[in-house]
Amino acid sequence: MSVSLMAEVLLLAIEPGQGGLLVKPRRLRPALRAATDVEGGRRGGRAALREARRELTDAGLIERGPLRRVRLADRTAAVRRFNALQRAAATGDFADERDQRLFVLLAGCGVLARRFNRDERRLARRRLGSLIPAPNASAGNMHSQTMTGMALLVGAGFGHFDAGGGFGDGGDGGGGGGGFDGSGGGGDGGGQ
Repeated sequence: MSVSLMAEVLLLAIEPGQGGLLVKPRRLRPALRAATDVEGGRRGGRAALREARRELTDAGLIERGPLRRVRLADRTAAVRRFNALQRAAATGDFADERDQRLFVLLAGCGVLARRFNRDERRLARRRLGSLIPAPNASAGNMHSQTMTGMALLVGAGFGHFDAGGGFGDGGDGGGGGGGFDGSGGGGDGGGQ
């Protein structure tokens, strides 16, 4: 599967069983915009969403239709990709920097909070703490990017960021748990 980071974020944000997005488009747009920035592009959230959708449709990974009912055309590829990302999150052994970025973006828009059970969310919080750099006054714009990323993650239900360099245990948030294949995979129903 060779698609842009932006398209991959959208692909993994699609509910594999019934179709539709796991999160609202307004939660997804900032992650798509950030993915385009990482790859050197400059698109607003809505334009990034349209472009990612067009890319996935052209690649034959999703079916044509309205966004709220978007369905996977190639479910196997999406399941395989998410399972690989889930294993990397569990072990901390990400294949490359792109996988790390994808993990952070999916956490930021709330997809991981919807797909991971409580234990996986707690582990993901720890992984995110090591992947996101701590604010540094000499880093200039990096500070605002870090703070924006932290706000996204807290809003997605991954707890609060404490000054000690990690995520606190404040609230797990998120919806159900379970594997990307829709099996339920031991989810706890989410909540506090």
